[in-house]
Amino acid sequence: MRTLIKELKDLTGKEVTIKGWVDIRRDHGKLIFIDLRDHTGKVQMVALPNNKDAHALASTVRTEWVLEVTGKVNARPEKMVNKDEHNGAVEIEMLSVVV
Repeated sequence: MRTLIKELKDLTGKEVTIKGWVDIRRDHGKLIFIDLRDHTGKVQMVALPNNKDAHALASTVRTEWVLEVTGKVNARPEKMVNKDEHNGAVEIEMLSVVV
């Protein structure tokens, strides 16, 4: 079942499936960050190297690609919270990705 991005801030600790467009991708080597947006908002996702399939696919993704991502909603570390964003206190740990 699809979850809208605007609903994520209240789902910390839950596994969700979201769909949307890649807004930005930042590759930091071991960590790959993707901002995904739908018609309700935007959220930061992270592909960790311990999840090899999601990490490998995240390394190929480009801006404006459409993705379906299943992941875990995690609270961001206190110093990394972005108070200017609706979902600035959470991020999605990518578990599986479909282009």
